[in-house]
Amino acid sequence: MGSAMSTVLFGKPRPTVGLLNIGVEEVKGGEEIRKAAEQLRAMNLPELDYIGFVEGDGIGMGAADVIVSEGFSGNIALKAAEGTARQMADFLRQAMAASWMSRQSSSGNSRARAGRPLYRAMRKVCAPVSLSL
Repeated sequence: MGSAMSTVLFGKPRPTVGLLNIGVEEVKGGEEIRKAAEQLRAMNLPELDYIGFVEGDGIGMGAADVIVSEGFSGNIALKAAEGTARQMADFLRQAMAASWMSRQSSSGNSRARAGRPLYRAMRKVCAPVSLSL
């Protein structure tokens, strides 16, 4: 389902698909995840490119177009990513408000407004994609 969605929404004809795991080595992870990897590899599906296991840090680095996990680990990964994005935005907002020049942005200081596009760009990149189908 994830590969089909990636194809339709992002125009990827054969998206890369990885399984979220505690390591990239084939011997790592529980029996369930290793069995799923075996099955995906054996199926050799033409509509997706199975790349193997992906560690948690590979999610944000784009290790695969689609990352599959069971519900518990996937929810933890999602909540951790959302929390990190919010925390980064808060840190940036605090840093911008801490300097005199940043606070002058509301009074029309053009140099202080220079930080706004950076903040908006970072917010756009870190925000979860919202799709309405």
